Amino acid sequence: MRYFLKINGVSILYAIMALIPIQLTVNIYRIYRLTGWNPTIVNGVLLTIMLTLIIAGTIGIFSLSKKWLKGQNAGFWTAILWIPYFLIFTYLFTRLFPTTNPGDEPNPALGLIFLTGLFAYPFYILILTYMANTSARENVQAKSKTPTI
Repeated sequence: MRYFLKINGVSILYAIMALIPIQLTVNIYRIYRLTGWNPTIVNGVLLTIMLTLIIAGTIGIFSLSKKWLKGQNAGFWTAILWIPYFLIFTYLFTRLFPTTNPGDEPNPALGLIFLTGLFAYPFYILILTYMANTSARENVQAKSKTPTI
């Protein structure tokens, strides 16, 4: 049961890692309007936030997967389990912060870009899980080969 909760915890983190950049990009016009900042400043701040999230999230989820999932193949289920969490979080976000100003609507072509990224995201998860599993298994094998006194 604990392992099941750990897999779901990692899947939630994957969903949040995909949700934040998408919501920041979709709501960029709202951020312009509410902050009153120059668009170049908002773009720079959002790009910094997204790059930091991607780098820190990758490192954090890698180490968490290595620790929690312990090199077991069941960890590959995270490539599918993040989808329901992503849909739930997206639904909650759109209900909590509805678009009331028609000028805040994003460009329709942005949806195609997001769909492309969301179709590629499970492959990113699979690669990261594979690397974490390989690293966890190497650590276990290295510990088992060391002589004990």
